Amino acid sequence: MPLSNKTLIVSTKEYVRVLNNTLFMKLTTFILFMVISVNLSGQNANTDSLRNAIRSDARWAITHAEFSKGEKLLDSLILVEPRNPENFFSKAQSYYYQKNLDSLTICLEKALMIGNDSIRVYSEYYRYYSFQQENLEKCLLYINRMIDIQPKNSDLYMERMRVKTVLGDYDGSVKDLEISASLGNEIAKEGLIEIKEAEKRFKKMKLSPR
Repeated sequence: MPLSNKTLIVSTKEYVRVLNNTLFMKLTTFILFMVISVNLSGQNANTDSLRNAIRSDARWAITHAEFSKGEKLLDSLILVEPRNPENFFSKAQSYYYQKNLDSLTICLEKALMIGNDSIRVYSEYYRYYSFQQENLEKCLLYINRMIDIQPKNSDLYMERMRVKTVLGDYDGSVKDLEISASLGNEIAKEGLIEIKEAEKRFKKMKLSPR
């Protein structure tokens, strides 16, 4: 029995719909296969761009307090590139905002084991104890460790100077200011000049008759 024109049109539309769905599924499967099966050496630029975009989305979610969403995105990245320390540093950021020190420590230790970037790990601990717990003794501990690794970094001495000032170690803070200035830090040099000028004014005030 021949099909009517209406039936033929409906059948054709249904065929096209099924065909499009099939092609879409094949394309989706192919894309997923390419993402998962790509060599972990990072030589595929398109895949690197995709992973960087996912990592960026995860960080955005974390900074907007969508911690679960950000962590899930990072977990998906860790599955395909478990040797990338950036994923663990990014995940540590989520625990930083949640003040979860135990999970933060686990992520930073994994990042350290993979990337061997001690200065960055200590910097993250320093940031945590500075802004989340306000533990100045811990801050001093980690800033000292960073200086041990980078003794020529003038900015680190400036940071330690600020910590020592808050702790009341004024002699130690001036010494750090002098070291930073000797390493070429312009702000430290200006600070020393201001201190010397203040000392001169103070001496004049003491010597001047009342």
